[in-house]
Amino acid sequence: MSKPVPSAQLGFITKCDLCDSLEDVNSFCKNCLQNLCDNCKKLHQKIPSLRSHDIGSIGDGRRVHKSEELLCSDHGEILTHYCKTCSMNVCPKCLSSHLKHDLLNIDEEGQKMKEELEKTLESKAKLLKEIRDSRDRVLEHKTKFDSVVEDVISNIEHEFDMILKLKTDVKDTVLELNAKGRTEIQEQIHILQNFESKLENEMRRIKEDLPLYSGPTLIKFAQKESEELRSLEAPSSDINHFQMQWSHQHHQYQNFLIARTNFT
Repeated sequence: MSKPVPSAQLGFITKCDLCDSLEDVNSFCKNCLQNLCDNCKKLHQKIPSLRSHDIGSIGDGRRVHKSEELLCSDHGEILTHYCKTCSMNVCPKCLSSHLKHDLLNIDEEGQKMKEELEKTLESKAKLLKEIRDSRDRVLEHKTKFDSVVEDVISNIEHEFDMILKLKTDVKDTVLELNAKGRTEIQEQIHILQNFESKLENEMRRIKEDLPLYSGPTLIKFAQKESEELRSLEAPSSDINHFQMQWSHQHHQYQNFLIARTNFT
């Protein structure tokens, strides 16, 4: 038994007369005069009363329908005219029923309709080309749009990465400046505390010893201790120097921050 030829390979698409499916409609029952999809063909063959039916390819159905369409359904005669009034094909025996109707030669009218159909097909072919061209342009636009979106997302991710790096760099810089400043301040505090302790001890000693001297010994003691006190100079604790230094570091930090945030 030859394998049924699919309708798509025969140049046409038809539907199953049982389930209206357009998929896999490859068979035709010559007894039922119905097109069958593959699923309905299997069901058709499982029904006992239908198993003996002659099921062929879908092309067989086209030939059966075509041969039937050439004959009058009422008289079995070849159709020769087209009644434009009734919009139907008629045979010679039907003419008496279509008196005073607009009757045309079936071949001439068929040729005319064929030419009109071909013009319509040509017009629709142009429309189809326009639709396809439009679709291609839309797809091209979509491709470009997707590319732009990907670039934007990539740039956003890059900028956020730079922001995160900037955060780390700025934090490290501030911590470094803070550690350096705290060390310098702590050293200065230590120097001042030592001088304060030394000066305080000297003043207390002089106050305690001063009542023990009088006359010539007092003069000598006073001269000696005065020179000793004058020699105790305060260590260089320039607060203005610290303020200027921190102001300079602050400006450096601001410039650093501006430079690192100028990613564009």
